[in-house]
Amino acid sequence: MEIKNFQQTPWCAEYQRFQSDPAYAREKTARELSGLVGRVIGDPWKNSFVFRQEEIQSANGGDACELYEENGKIVICGPNGVAMASGFNYYLKKYALVNFNPIFGSNVKMPSVLPRLDKKIRRSANYPIRYALNFCTYGYTMAFWGWKEYEALLDWFALNGVNLMLDIVGQEEVQRRFLKEYGYTEEEIREYIPGPAYLPWFFMQNMSGFGGPLPDQWFEQRVELARRMHDRMQAFGIHPVLMGFSGMVPKDFGAKRPDASVIEQGLWCGFSRPAMLRVYGSKGRDFFEPAADTFYEKQREVFGPVTHYYAVDPFHEGGNMGDMEPAAVYRAVQRKMLENDPKAIWLLMQWQGQISDEKLSGLCKPQQALVLDLQADRRPYHEMMERHKTPWIWSMVHNFGGRMGVDGDVVTLARNIPAAYSESSYMKGVGAAPEAFNSGPIMYDLLFDMAWEDKPVDCAQYVRDYIKSRYGGSNGHLEQAWDILLRTAYWKKETYAQGAGESVINARPSETFRSASTWGHSNFEYDQKALEQALPEFIAAYDEYQDSETFRYDMVDLAKQVLSNTANRLHQQMMAAYYSKDLSLFEKLSGKFLDLIRLEDRILSFCPAFSLEKWIQSARNALDGGSEQEKDLFEFNARALITTWGDFQNSENCLLDYSNRQWSGLTQSYYLKRWENFIQRYADSLKTGKEPAPFSYFPMEWAWANQKTREEPLETSSHSQDTLKMLAQKVFEEYSQIAMEKDETYQFIPKPVNLALGLQATGTAEAEAAYPYCNLTDGKLDTIWKAAEVQWPVSLTIDLGREKYLSRIEFSMPQIAGDFPLSYWVEIFQKDSWTVLPTANRDTLLGTISIPANCIASKVRLTLQEKQPWESAAELAEFSVYGFDGASM
Repeated sequence: MEIKNFQQTPWCAEYQRFQSDPAYAREKTARELSGLVGRVIGDPWKNSFVFRQEEIQSANGGDACELYEENGKIVICGPNGVAMASGFNYYLKKYALVNFNPIFGSNVKMPSVLPRLDKKIRRSANYPIRYALNFCTYGYTMAFWGWKEYEALLDWFALNGVNLMLDIVGQEEVQRRFLKEYGYTEEEIREYIPGPAYLPWFFMQNMSGFGGPLPDQWFEQRVELARRMHDRMQAFGIHPVLMGFSGMVPKDFGAKRPDASVIEQGLWCGFSRPAMLRVYGSKGRDFFEPAADTFYEKQREVFGPVTHYYAVDPFHEGGNMGDMEPAAVYRAVQRKMLENDPKAIWLLMQWQGQISDEKLSGLCKPQQALVLDLQADRRPYHEMMERHKTPWIWSMVHNFGGRMGVDGDVVTLARNIPAAYSESSYMKGVGAAPEAFNSGPIMYDLLFDMAWEDKPVDCAQYVRDYIKSRYGGSNGHLEQAWDILLRTAYWKKETYAQGAGESVINARPSETFRSASTWGHSNFEYDQKALEQALPEFIAAYDEYQDSETFRYDMVDLAKQVLSNTANRLHQQMMAAYYSKDLSLFEKLSGKFLDLIRLEDRILSFCPAFSLEKWIQSARNALDGGSEQEKDLFEFNARALITTWGDFQNSENCLLDYSNRQWSGLTQSYYLKRWENFIQRYADSLKTGKEPAPFSYFPMEWAWANQKTREEPLETSSHSQDTLKMLAQKVFEEYSQIAMEKDETYQFIPKPVNLALGLQATGTAEAEAAYPYCNLTDGKLDTIWKAAEVQWPVSLTIDLGREKYLSRIEFSMPQIAGDFPLSYWVEIFQKDSWTVLPTANRDTLLGTISIPANCIASKVRLTLQEKQPWESAAELAEFSVYGFDGASM
């Protein structure tokens, strides 16, 4: 394998010409923008738009653009490509009613006549930075993308004003060159670097090796792809954020370089983490120093001087600093970054306490750091950055792991972004950092539109305008549908959660359901039957808008959400029939439940974006000239990531179904099969009077992850004579909660409520003042209870006041990507004595643990016990008791 250095390629000559020749740079930018016009709305429209690069700025020094009509053409002026592309996008959405979105569907049908501008329009950006992407996006969405997909993404980003983008494409080659400098063989390097779907977590220092080895041509093709991307980004004015050096090395690095002090990092969700080099703070003893120089040298060899932005988060989601001081680590990381690039700006990610006052205090030059307040929409931390006079970005995650749902918080974006800016001295921009692009298209339109707004926007008016560009027009039915969606799924959220509420369909089958993934939830704050009323409005608009890709996307998305919500209620009712030992009713309800899953798969098949086949084919085609074995390896990456995530240890520890998807093909071949097994075992239990036969789902799941489509073709739904409209009608008329409640058979039992909410928990350990007992029962996962000192075991008790019917008991560990080496048992107080409930054996605790109860009790007690010496005090996020305020359901 021979990959030329950047300096030896035509990309370097092109980069240098653009940097050194302003006239050529202007000409190339205009040419690339004309190409963008053609790709978005078609080549015939290219001559209708003129792009003129002029130094136009907003009052605060940010980008600005002007639009006016001249000689029958639309002239767009701005200081750079993204400013002019933003002006073009404004014209498309406001005047042509066009909305380009390569991920969530596009409406790009232009009017027959170019819409006129009767006056000059000036648009000013409030913030100098508009940022995009998360490390995880490169796995959950973009793992197998090629130039076709990235070109469209860059077009979309330019149209939305994005001028700073995380870019880890091709970084494997930097790692390969870095390790070869320290004596690693090609085979050893292949064993260390993971497969394509897992690269983001490798670069975040979480794991290595799994899903590999990568073939030679992968390195070659990804470097060429990255260089092609950088060329387009340079013309548009989008700055790539490349990798910084944190000290990450293989675990055996000390064997290669005995003079290096290496700290092992333990496990991350069952994966063995790479090691980290010790930082002493003294150049004479510090191997971190020359290693960092080597890393930056190799990165320049591969990519050249294409940016001054670097991203790295030392000890991401855990790790072991040993005896190192956090401030010293951060000082060393930034110092080496600045030595290798004096203009370097370090992009840091505030996530789960990754950034702290102590770490920020260690920065050499806070003004050359930029903190991404990753989840500012739900859990803001920017007061800390303000205290340390460190620039920061207001960011939204929105999607976790690619999990899907009609969900978002339009109100928070519309109000909180300008409010945060008005109160800040160091806020420099807004950003979208989803773990995946898989839901809520309106959220991304609104987020990037807010970069050009200095005041809160009217949510209802924004949605009305959005409909027109999203579908190319509107009518009363669409306006009514979106008015419902705004007041339900897209309204302001009161409690913290990671992403949309999940579907029981996607969960590993169980008697109880809280979430399909460890850190997910099923806490729907809106009125689900009110949401259902939006579906008839889409059905009524179908005949007029059925040819619209965006309309079909949104209609499928909504119908799927209605089915998911009903499934959660139907599962509860099905299990109530089981506990009542009513076989006939259990069979009827479980049959309806399985039919609902099959219907969901058929509905999803009407939208290519919701297709397992598309995901797998992109994996198999990701490598040009790949062998069948390499295609199979990439398919394994694609299948495993969205199901088991890893092998048994990783899956059972925390990552099973973290990236669950409501996709056609996946629903039928994976989720349905699990539920068919569960229902058969529980039906047999009712027939025999015995407990359900034990069953381990992992072998079934692992077998699915290892399937190869060249040997076993994908199962896909057939449309036969059905139309999307017909199936949507079926959803509303037969499977909505509104419809099913009209049938006495499906009279849903009341939804269990959290009986512990607001009660005062008590315990055997004194609580830290900052983490009191009341946090256990406040209904919020982002507040925790913590014991004041280390003592085990610890018992926590909730007194319900009198006997009540309990359906399940849940407790939630703090929401971090790690586990707790604890055992537990749960007791209920009945008739003056405590009884221990049967619970599943667990090696460690994480996420939310749900225990079926189905009993009457007046008190609940949870006891936690360390399973190995653990020098931390007990802590818990929430202790919930679900049931009914009476002695029966």
